[in-house]
Amino acid sequence: MGPLEPNPVRTSATIRFALPATELVNLTVFDLQGRRVASLLSRAVRPAGLNQVSMRADGWRAGVYFCRLEAAGSTATRKFAILR
Repeated sequence: MGPLEPNPVRTSATIRFALPATELVNLTVFDLQGRRVASLLSRAVRPAGLNQVSMRADGWRAGVYFCRLEAAGSTATRKFAILR
């Protein structure tokens, strides 16, 4: 998974990731306390190659968050900030 763009986020961001094969994907956002804030993809089938997901952060509090991608038995986590 690449970095979220833009980071810091004001209202929306794009998350890009590449998959070696078609996979079931979970993409989840957590706050610093480990609470799930959003489930962007839940067991979604995504094709091999470059994928991207748009994330809207309207109404989220300013602060630090983590985006976790789970696919093909692997997990990647990226930190990002929301500014208001």
